[in-house]
Amino acid sequence: MGTDDWGPKYTPFFGKKTGKDTDVECVHKKNIQSNTKSVTKKETLPESESLGWEHNQHAKLWPKQESFFEDNLIFTHIRQSGPTCVPTSLAIIANAFTSSDVTPDFFMSGEYSVNTQSPHDWSKSLKKFGIHLAYCNFAAKKLRVYVEELLSHNDLFVIGFYSNDRNPDIPFTDAGWAESTGSSHLITLYKGTVYDSAQAESEGGVELLENYNRLDTVVKRIFRVVPASCKRRL
Repeated sequence: MGTDDWGPKYTPFFGKKTGKDTDVECVHKKNIQSNTKSVTKKETLPESESLGWEHNQHAKLWPKQESFFEDNLIFTHIRQSGPTCVPTSLAIIANAFTSSDVTPDFFMSGEYSVNTQSPHDWSKSLKKFGIHLAYCNFAAKKLRVYVEELLSHNDLFVIGFYSNDRNPDIPFTDAGWAESTGSSHLITLYKGTVYDSAQAESEGGVELLENYNRLDTVVKRIFRVVPASCKRRL
């Protein structure tokens, strides 16, 4: 092993005895001190203003206006059974990109089974249909804050929010590592129309975003559905 290799036999410091067997004076000490002289002198850094930089209070969901999908995609509402909003929403999206009949069960077993708290899983499973999820900038604000911007993109999004409209204590900020932060829900938004698997189609399950009855919930996630060829992803 050479002296440039870092391994169990590598000795980073070589020294000489100074009278006691246990005392070692590093022969690199002079070099270390001389090398640090240049950085010990206090330097005045330019003010952030002079760099044209500032602290931001907000960021757009998506950096620019662009549309990935045409208006010819067909979405069909599916009513979820039990706490299955994630696999049901994924099935709603998948069916718009295939002629096959994809059910929520597809995302609940086998190779494409997803963890409901792992968007990376969701995105990976959607690749079978030529699409994946891309991260959007967002903060924990009410969904209604994002309505105008979401509508301006006129495209396909997946939105998660906390059920704070039903329990004001949610999210639970004191939740432990393996504990839930509280009940939440996932919906699909396509060209301004919400597909909510928790509600019947005629009772809010298919609704224009501006008229959606859960706009006062706190956003948990926002992802954009994009073609698999898109470089932006999770």
